[in-house]
Amino acid sequence: MPSVKDASAEVRVLGHPVRKRLVELLGEKQSLSFSQLREETGLPVGTLYYHLDVLSDLIAQNHDKKYELTKEGVKFYTEMAQKEGLPLPKQTKSTSLVPAWVVTRVSTRIAFSALLFIIIAGLGSYLYSITRHGILLMNIYPNASIYESLISFPLALISFYTYSIIVGAIAGRRVITIGSFFSSSLVYTPFIIVPFAFLLHISAGLDILLIVMQLISIIIGSAYFSSQFGFRLERALLLQLIYFVVSTIIFFLLMYQQQI
Repeated sequence: MPSVKDASAEVRVLGHPVRKRLVELLGEKQSLSFSQLREETGLPVGTLYYHLDVLSDLIAQNHDKKYELTKEGVKFYTEMAQKEGLPLPKQTKSTSLVPAWVVTRVSTRIAFSALLFIIIAGLGSYLYSITRHGILLMNIYPNASIYESLISFPLALISFYTYSIIVGAIAGRRVITIGSFFSSSLVYTPFIIVPFAFLLHISAGLDILLIVMQLISIIIGSAYFSSQFGFRLERALLLQLIYFVVSTIIFFLLMYQQQI
């Protein structure tokens, strides 16, 4: 009598709701530990091991002992996702400076990402308020009121998140989770460094420092888009560059209107 493992991948996966769910989970979340798979499926240990064994050519453990889709598994899930309207698998390639998996790790740890968001938003607001500077999207300006400088940094975080929602909606990619929202604050981490230059009364090279921080922010932003939406890195970088260019145009238009 032929074994279940001898059947085609389509029969093994689509023929059983548990195995289909396992492939969907790993396609959406990239990698999960055995305990996380048990929590998601509610299966006994022996039953879960059995189904993972049946799907051994599609699901395997990585160096962290977590389960993830193999190349064949990713290919199968991608075809299934396109037919059923499921989220497309994420890209695992990295940017030159910030690996996309860093953003993925942060976004999947809700408590940690929430704490990180609070620290970044709070510290940014504080530093910009005491230096009386404001930040408009990805550009910094002086002589801001205390109220304006307090809210400008959190508003910048929300603006980027809003942009990412629009990008996801247009591209038809997966809905952003609360963890993705919190992890989006990583994009503005470099801008926390700039106010320290103001506090230390450093004027020489200030413009260069701002440009460097903007470049680092663009790199982190491209890692964010690659991680959360599965975009190829060149496309993710283009999307972040568009955000930067649009934000710079808006910034100069508003500054020009104030001078009139």
